[in-house]
Amino acid sequence: MNFIRQEAGNILIFLLLGAVNLFLWAAYDLPGEPVLYSLAADILFLVLFELFRAVGYCQGKRALEKALEADGLDISSLPGKEVALGEEYRRLVTKREEKLQGQLEKKEVQADDLKKYYGMWSHQIKTPIAGIRLLLSEEPVDVRAVKRELYRIEQYVESTLWFQRIQEGNNDLLLRTYSTEDILKQVIKRNSPLLLRSDLKLELKPYDYPILTDRKWMEFILEQLLSNAAKYTKAGTIRIRVKDIEEAVDILIEDTGIGIRQEDLPRIFEWGYTGWNGHENKKSTGIGLALCRQAAELLGHELVIDSELGKGTRATVRIYRPRVNLKE
Repeated sequence: MNFIRQEAGNILIFLLLGAVNLFLWAAYDLPGEPVLYSLAADILFLVLFELFRAVGYCQGKRALEKALEADGLDISSLPGKEVALGEEYRRLVTKREEKLQGQLEKKEVQADDLKKYYGMWSHQIKTPIAGIRLLLSEEPVDVRAVKRELYRIEQYVESTLWFQRIQEGNNDLLLRTYSTEDILKQVIKRNSPLLLRSDLKLELKPYDYPILTDRKWMEFILEQLLSNAAKYTKAGTIRIRVKDIEEAVDILIEDTGIGIRQEDLPRIFEWGYTGWNGHENKKSTGIGLALCRQAAELLGHELVIDSELGKGTRATVRIYRPRVNLKE
């Protein structure tokens, strides 16, 4: 049907030529034999011409089908019965252009994120290195403080590996049901070098609830949040709570640290963003929190940060319960 519609103009021209021959024969009383020969020649030429066009059309359609299959499209899903092959081809070209444009934009965003990330990373890792140098220059050496700075360096290195996994799409998600108590115990144990300080108090509320998540990514998120809480709470309290709400389980990490200005809150998840902490230095939020937000979105969780300058910060990780449709 597509082919007939596409060739309707050519067929009409040949029909008009035949009509002209018949008109001349009737109007001028021409001999019938030459007119019949002329009509036969027109018909033969039309058949051969359209046969040649039909072969080309079929070859083009087959090539288009292969291209569509290579692009992951189904030829049966296209309006092949209603439109000409040319329209299908234009649709394919448009789709490929949009796909390439999307890939290009994604690469540009990733390149920009990469530049910002490593710029911030190289700047931030200098802080614990400088801290270790200072600690080693003093006698006696505060071994616990040195270990704390070494742990921060390990965290920065590990965050680079997580960043690369997100950028490359190498996520290896393994969603299973875990206990919040087991996960938080592991996170607290791993962060003990940052938490074992005389000026820092850690409070834990009852928190044993089942959650559906990927353990390694969830532990990464919680470690980053707990590390931030310890880093920006010079003297005070960190509280860890778990709330069971109707549609989800919330894990909350609250601190009484320096807090974040309200005007900085909308931008704390941007790569490389630094906000003012109310003192003489800027507070870096542009690596850990940006990674945490991406990891939370990857898991289908939600990360919310609430803060007040001078009073503290609350980070909430909301793990939604899976929706189960029960069939009778």
